Amino acid sequence: ESQGEEVAFLGIIDSQYQHQAPEDSVEALLESASQALTPDSQAVLRQLPPPIMAALLAQLDALSPAARLPELVQWARQQGLQLDGDSWEHLQTRLRYQQHTQHLLATFQPARLSCPVHVWWASDTLAQPDFADPQWERLSSGPLTREVIA
Repeated sequence: ESQGEEVAFLGIIDSQYQHQAPEDSVEALLESASQALTPDSQAVLRQLPPPIMAALLAQLDALSPAARLPELVQWARQQGLQLDGDSWEHLQTRLRYQQHTQHLLATFQPARLSCPVHVWWASDTLAQPDFADPQWERLSSGPLTREVIA
């Protein structure tokens, strides 16, 4: 529209395939992350002395949910634990990309359009207790159509 072109419509499809609950417990994060380790490293993790495990859990719990996984990765790498079929360098690169993408999405301010907006939501997304409507109608001064897909 800014180039003089007419936009027929803006269609937004809920294609979220992975739900990440930031309020998940540190214990749940640790359990999930341990599955990415080699069997030997999983055994080492299970056999950590209780004071060391308690200190790790307290350290992670003191962080924001977004900072926990990178901190856990750094800790596991320092302990000499090994990933199963992956390298720490590749994992840390992917985490940096993920953090950068989350930052871009959180700070993105699209230009306001004047075309109709059509939004298709997955019913599972709408049923999530932490669902927050992003109010896509703010993207355009045109009419909004919302559909729910089973």
